[in-house]
Amino acid sequence: MGKNTLLGAKALLEQSAAADEVRRLREQLRSSEESNSKLAAALERAHATPRAKAPVPAKSARSSGEELVRVVIPDTHGCKADQQALSACLGDVKSLNPDEIVLLGDHVDCGGLLAQHHVLGYVAETSYTYEQDIAATRAFLDALQTAAPRARIHYIEGNHERRVETWCVTQSLRNAKDAEFLRRAFAPEFLLNLKERGIPYYRQGEFYMGLKLPGAIRLGKCYFTHGSRTPRQATDSMLQAFGARLSSAIPTAPSPRPAGPSTREPSPHGIRDASASFSRSGKIPIPSDGAMALACRSSPAQASSST
Repeated sequence: MGKNTLLGAKALLEQSAAADEVRRLREQLRSSEESNSKLAAALERAHATPRAKAPVPAKSARSSGEELVRVVIPDTHGCKADQQALSACLGDVKSLNPDEIVLLGDHVDCGGLLAQHHVLGYVAETSYTYEQDIAATRAFLDALQTAAPRARIHYIEGNHERRVETWCVTQSLRNAKDAEFLRRAFAPEFLLNLKERGIPYYRQGEFYMGLKLPGAIRLGKCYFTHGSRTPRQATDSMLQAFGARLSSAIPTAPSPRPAGPSTREPSPHGIRDASASFSRSGKIPIPSDGAMALACRSSPAQASSST
């Protein structure tokens, strides 16, 4: 076989490989265009839905000596919410008649296409559309405002809502103006009509109320944020971000111990009887399992977080 023949065969192979790559890229582009087209159609339908009118909170009927009632609700996850549990929660909210409600984030699940930056581990995460997810959260907010018409509601962005902003930045090839244009078209903050509802929205990348932790707010003596730390001692890590820490266990009455070797697993913080304290200018007991919704005390500042 001559040299020219070998060179010709090599050129043909290169042309064939290039043609295969072009076909692959065209198929990938077509798939992306189809996904964007579906999302655009869903967006048009979402914007065509009549916007909710924000109910005007009634004046407080509490006497001046009564304490403020604040309800904290984390992670309902839109289409993934357990409707029976959600109904029970709304019933409790109605009976409490709160002055304030803090939504700690992840109230829209944003799975499927918007979870492209994460590994999808379950078929259920691909079983609903973003349009359905937004509709489920709209229904939840409608029911919440009906159950607590006098409450001032705060909505803190979670990592699931933030998926939309990540998607916008990626789609716009990191062009800031285009990314913001897409965010205003697709983000839950706008599709949930939060401004029209009178609900302030706190983004994870912004700073509020003079705090040095982004996506955090302070109401009275309590701090609120959506947890962003995932080490073994996540609670302690989040508290350190607020300039606080987990301290030694509060003494508790010893509980009866069964005979024989103990099967109880040690606390991740090395604290017995699931008691810990939040230490700044004083101590507040909190569970040692990572929960951070704390009851109010008089002097120290407290933190409430959801992961």
